Amino acid sequence: MVKEKLKQYRKKKGFTQEQLAKHLATDTSNYSRKENGEVKITPDEWEKLASFLNCEIDDIYEENNTNVIYKNKGNSSVNNSGTIHYFNVPDFVLEHLELLKKENSRLQEEIKELKGKLNS
Repeated sequence: MVKEKLKQYRKKKGFTQEQLAKHLATDTSNYSRKENGEVKITPDEWEKLASFLNCEIDDIYEENNTNVIYKNKGNSSVNNSGTIHYFNVPDFVLEHLELLKKENSRLQEEIKELKGKLNS
């Protein structure tokens, strides 16, 4: 979900994404993903942004409506150093994932039926 309030306030104040990225000590592409709702903005970052833009947090804050998935099977999200990785996943991806799971189950059943007919 795009952070419209933040984006509009930034533009109103005449700042670029690059300037806000520097203030957060990140690169412009990462800041862009934050403003576009692809990456979560932490509470500390909201405070820094409000301070930089000289406004109240409520003037720019919007909920992070991304879903976080903890990957714990197969390719473990815990690397050799013991770090746990979390992934922000937009709602539309999860909706498509559920549809794909249903379609996969249906196709598995169809394969079983066809194999049964071949073996008869």
